[in-house]
Amino acid sequence: MPARRQIGEAVRIKPMDGPRTGASAVPDKTHGRACFDLDQTAILAKLIILKRRWGMLAMPDAPVVPAVRDFKRDQDMDIARSEPFETGTPVACASCQARHGAVCGALSSGQLRELNRHSLRRKIGAGCEIIAQGSESSFYSNIVRGVVKLCKVMQDGRQQIVGLQFAPDFVGRPFIRESSLSAEAATDAEICVFPRNLLDRMISETPELQRSLHDQALKELDAAREWMLTLGRRTAGEKVASLLYLIATHAEPQTATSTDFDLPLSRAEIADFLGVTIETVSRQMTRLRKSGVIRIENFRHIIVPDMDELERMISA
Repeated sequence: MPARRQIGEAVRIKPMDGPRTGASAVPDKTHGRACFDLDQTAILAKLIILKRRWGMLAMPDAPVVPAVRDFKRDQDMDIARSEPFETGTPVACASCQARHGAVCGALSSGQLRELNRHSLRRKIGAGCEIIAQGSESSFYSNIVRGVVKLCKVMQDGRQQIVGLQFAPDFVGRPFIRESSLSAEAATDAEICVFPRNLLDRMISETPELQRSLHDQALKELDAAREWMLTLGRRTAGEKVASLLYLIATHAEPQTATSTDFDLPLSRAEIADFLGVTIETVSRQMTRLRKSGVIRIENFRHIIVPDMDELERMISA
């Protein structure tokens, strides 16, 4: 009885005289016994799989048929596609909306993996506080989904909304533990939370991350100045249009010319944000609806058929 072949032993395929598929008993004149002459493509394909899995099979001295060459090429492509997830970007970060935000977009693959090991995803219900004004926070966060409103509370309890943040904005102030504002989920939201000390160290070590956070701070400063112009010089109609345009440009899904979204603020909160009355907000929303600039469904769902037209309303 012939010796059983061991894994790792080279296998030589007997060339065939003609095209043949499947397995057929063919007399082997060399050994004087019947052997199975299997389809070359199937055997070589199996050998490639085994070689990649164990790294121990010697390839036979047989012609490489086109089907096997294509199979090997596809295997190489699959491995190449999987490498970024194994050696680069963590799988959890690859599909995250904040992946290319101010923080994560500036990190190296190694830093991103370290941050991912210490991060935690949290789902926040609308109205829940993320950071309290005057509190010391031990974490930072990225907004993954939803809208967060920033508020300033006066000593007598009066509150003013001073800004809105959207995915993938960064929430927190580097190297300053005490928060001067409160951050509250305006809608159901999801945030990625990571330790303050870890990111502070990465900021000190990574000039690109320093520039990225500096750029975000400058953008927020420009937005605050633009909002000062809105509150101080624009009409009530222009104020409402400005707010809708701000939300629409951060909404998902969005096409090149139109978008739709749910209002993250109530009519009372919009009035507070814009410094007008609730009645004024309702009148201006009705005016925009009648002029065809927006459509309103279920009281809070806004459809903007033409973004250019909404933008023109800001300076009309």
